[in-house]
Amino acid sequence: MVILIVFGLLFLLLGWVLLAVFRMEVDSMQGFIRVEWGGLAGVAWVPADAWDVLHLRVLGMRRQIRLGEHPNQAAAVDEAPEEPANKRKRHKGKGLPIKTTVRMVLRVLRTFRVRRCRILWDSDDFVWNAWAWPVACFLNTQIHGSVRINFIGKRDIHLVVENRLGRIVWAVLRTMAFKQ
Repeated sequence: MVILIVFGLLFLLLGWVLLAVFRMEVDSMQGFIRVEWGGLAGVAWVPADAWDVLHLRVLGMRRQIRLGEHPNQAAAVDEAPEEPANKRKRHKGKGLPIKTTVRMVLRVLRTFRVRRCRILWDSDDFVWNAWAWPVACFLNTQIHGSVRINFIGKRDIHLVVENRLGRIVWAVLRTMAFKQ
């Protein structure tokens, strides 16, 4: 009975891991880049706070990490790198065929969902803006979002992309099962 409960809990945990949403958000108006995974963990970079600080969140615990400092920076500078005793020979085995690899990459890319795409662009050159304006009009009919070319010097982007680990695993398994 206890084993069934443990397996049930592991099955629920595995299901949650596969179905948890992985989200990446870039917003230049608010000034942040954020990556989070299903409420479990997240990393945010807010350049307005400091250029070298990441805001890390794991299981409700929050921490700021400075990228420029190393805990053992003085010791790391004094140590000389050691030469490996013996270098391993690289085994050249047959990998996946190029066609299967390309098919897998395309299927994995198709699993990503663009939830919001808003781009305001100005190249500071009237000729380039004039050439880019019809391309932006075409993209507005093809994508879920808006691409705008302006002539007033405003550049902003807001992009939200989501995916689930289960969709990526399914795309890889489908490619491997039906490779030709």
